[in-house]
Amino acid sequence: MRRYIKLTGIAILMLCLFTSCGVQDDSYEKEERLTLTVAVRAGESSLLQKVQDAFEKENTGIKLKFIELSSGFDQYSLLSSAFSTGEYLFDIVETEDAWVDDFVDKQWIVPLSGALKPDGEYFDYVQESFIRNGMAYAMPFHMDLGMLFSLDRYSWDGEFSSISEYDKNLGETLKINDDREDIICALMELIEYTDGDIESALQLYESIYHASGDERMNIDAFKKGNVPIMHAWSSVIPEFYEESSAVSTIFKAHNTPLSQSGRETSVAKLFGLSVSTLSEHKEECEKVLAFFGRDSVQVELIKQSGMYPLKPKLYRNDTVVSAWNHIPKMESRMQNIQLRPHIKSYAETAMRIKKEVLTFVEQRAAEAPTEAIDQFLRGDG
Repeated sequence: MRRYIKLTGIAILMLCLFTSCGVQDDSYEKEERLTLTVAVRAGESSLLQKVQDAFEKENTGIKLKFIELSSGFDQYSLLSSAFSTGEYLFDIVETEDAWVDDFVDKQWIVPLSGALKPDGEYFDYVQESFIRNGMAYAMPFHMDLGMLFSLDRYSWDGEFSSISEYDKNLGETLKINDDREDIICALMELIEYTDGDIESALQLYESIYHASGDERMNIDAFKKGNVPIMHAWSSVIPEFYEESSAVSTIFKAHNTPLSQSGRETSVAKLFGLSVSTLSEHKEECEKVLAFFGRDSVQVELIKQSGMYPLKPKLYRNDTVVSAWNHIPKMESRMQNIQLRPHIKSYAETAMRIKKEVLTFVEQRAAEAPTEAIDQFLRGDG
């Protein structure tokens, strides 16, 4: 009996050791999962996390970590600092279409494998925006578009023939969001609206700017009805839904009116995902890019955000149409939207022009920066 008890004790001890080793091995395997750091603009991590689990279940050896880096010029400055100093490692970075030339020239991002080169499913300008010398430097991700938002109570149909009619019909003027570099995009829309007349666009911008009395839009003021019409990016749509789904009844999303000659006035920002030159895991990074480029993933992100698809066929997708009734109406106009100039010095030039425009608007006596804007839009500013 004693011998039996002794043997049983030894068996239990050996079982515990084997179990312990098993736990340690499992823990070791978990620690061996590769974590890829993805730098995105402010407010996007919560959106991407909605599809993160699906990616990590499919790619069990990879974990994603999202880092938000503000947006607009602030995001560009933070990325510039990170790449210049090498103090912070990003495996994947979100890239704006207007920054690609800078990023390639400064060797911040690497060319992607041929399998990730945008194909004919995208709008032509989307494909071209991320390709340099025949090589793709980003997987197209999503689009942010200049939009007009109105409150239902004003029954606006979004088809005024003249921006000046906002005053006559509503008693208040359009409010423009000029935060960061959006002043450039607002100007571009007004220039298209005035059929290329930069001086008239500046005067129109000046009147809107002074009437609004605030450089930044205020979504809360819009919700309360203090701003009956607001101009902003389509990315602000989720902010209307923060309180409850009932919020959707107080606003409508509209496309910006065409100019008198039928020119498109909407300005778009394109966003792509690029592999950082600092990353040592290009193959794994490209798996992430391929995942976010799938139709099914794109549909889920559009459903959650209300942002415009980069592929024409998705404008007729049942899920997209049922979630956002303003999106299908834009398909016929998407080929003609305006993109910001694609030049190596975009960020620096745009910041200089913004400063000149604000000086002109605020001092009124300053010379209109018409020539500088014209050179910038031609791509040689």
